[in-house]
Amino acid sequence: MGEKSFGLNMSNYYISKEDNAQVTTLNLFDLGLEELSKEYYASFFKTKTKKDEEQLKIRDNILKEVMYCDKLVFNVPMWNISVPAYARMFLDALSIPGKTFQYKEDGRIQGLLKDIKVILISTAGGYNHDKHSLNLMIKELFELIGLDDITIIPLYGSARTNYDNILEGKKTIDKIF
Repeated sequence: MGEKSFGLNMSNYYISKEDNAQVTTLNLFDLGLEELSKEYYASFFKTKTKKDEEQLKIRDNILKEVMYCDKLVFNVPMWNISVPAYARMFLDALSIPGKTFQYKEDGRIQGLLKDIKVILISTAGGYNHDKHSLNLMIKELFELIGLDDITIIPLYGSARTNYDNILEGKKTIDKIF
C-alpha cells in the first residue's frame, strides 16, 4: 500500500533496525499475482493455460527470492477480518509440493525450507490480541513449509493511526532488538 500504510511504516521501521541487512522488497500489489485456473487445479497441476504458465513463472521468482533470504519480514494487514487476496496468493506461491514441502510415507507434511527467520508483522484496525486466528494460520503455513523460527509482531488500532499508535508500534518492535 502507500506511504500512509501503518503496516508498511512499521515494517520499514523494523528493517531500519537491522544492522547491515541487505533488503529486497516485494510489494505484493506489484508482483502481478493472479489466481491459477480451475483447470490447473482440477487436473492435479497437469493442464496449464498460457496464463497459468505466466503465473507459475511469477511464483517461481517469488520462491527464489524467499529461498535465498536469511530473514523474511512479512507485513500483512487484516482486511475485513481476513487476509487480503494478494497476501493469500503470496502464501500460496510459497506452498509448492516438492520445492517447499513434501509428503512423507505416513502422509504427514515435511517442510523443506530451512534457516530462514520469519518476522510476521500483522496489523488490524481494531484492538485484538496476539493469538488472533489469522496470525496462527499464517504461522502454521510457514511451519508446514519448514520455517519454524517465527516472531509475530501484532500491531493493532491502525484504523485510528495517529502519533500514539506509531510510537506504540515502534516500542513493540524495539523490544525485539
